[in-house]
Amino acid sequence: MPEASSAVTRWMGATKQRAGGGGAADPNAKTEYGTFKDDESEYTGSFLGNRKHGIGKERWFSDGSQFEGNYVLGRKNGDGIYRWADGSLYQGQFKDDVISGKGVYRGGKSVYQVR
Repeated sequence: MPEASSAVTRWMGATKQRAGGGGAADPNAKTEYGTFKDDESEYTGSFLGNRKHGIGKERWFSDGSQFEGNYVLGRKNGDGIYRWADGSLYQGQFKDDVISGKGVYRGGKSVYQVR
C-alpha cells in the first residue's frame, strides 16, 4: 500500500479514508475506512493495512447474503449479524469466520438460541 500524507489513499481501486491510528499487529499502522469491491463481494468499513479490521459490512454477490459486525485481521470475530438471502439470520458471536459462542438464529417461524 502506498504511503500517503493526505487523509485519503488508494488501495486496489478502493478509496479509504484514514480514521485513526494504531493496531495490535503494528502500533504504527493506520486504521482506515472505505469500500472495497471485487468479483465476490463488496465490503464497507474499517481496514488495518490491507485487511478488514474493525466494524464493517460485507455483501456477497453469489447468493445475496451479508454480514455486519466485527472483523479482526480479515476474519469475522466478535459480535455480528449474518443474514441469508431468504431472510433468516444469526445474531451473535463469531470466531475466525465461524459462528461460535452465544447467539440467536431466526428463520421463518423458528427461533433458536445458542448458548
